Amino acid sequence: KSPNAGLVMASGAGALEITIGGPAIYDGIQQDKPYLGAGTRAQAKDIQRSITLVEKSLIVWLMAITMFLLV
Repeated sequence: KSPNAGLVMASGAGALEITIGGPAIYDGIQQDKPYLGAGTRAQAKDIQRSITLVEKSLIVWLMAITMFLLV
């Protein structure tokens, strides 16, 4: 229900060329949720790919912050 989570998740799914989301069950009740991203449905192998994506993004941000502080 976070208004920000969908944007981040959709961006990551799009970058990985996978689709995540869809209907989900919360407290025994099915709720319709949108599909996010584009491509094949996510699989277990995509977990490591998503971790790698986050790590690479972190490195880019740290480099950008370092450059900003040095200037």
